[in-house]
Amino acid sequence: MMIPIAFAAGTSTRTDEITNTKYDVAEQQFIELLAIENLDKKLDELVQVNPFEAVLSMAICAAYQKGLGNPAAHRFVQRILYRINRLNLFWYDDLRHYTNE
Repeated sequence: MMIPIAFAAGTSTRTDEITNTKYDVAEQQFIELLAIENLDKKLDELVQVNPFEAVLSMAICAAYQKGLGNPAAHRFVQRILYRINRLNLFWYDDLRHYTNE
């Protein structure tokens, strides 16, 4: 007999909102990083890389290593991967978006 998994009915939406905001801020930081000219040469100097890396690492753990995973974390990781994959599809966009290609 299979017992369905019960989801907690009263989870904190306040915590979810804070986490979603953290993911939104990190995604915006990533977009800004991609727009920096000669990013590979300036990467060591940039302060905004460490907070983004920390949020990405946390999101990967939350999305894939904890049971069913966190949907917001999964969505964030997928959006970042999408933006990375878009770098290879530069012919669809304005070439100024791809100075780091």
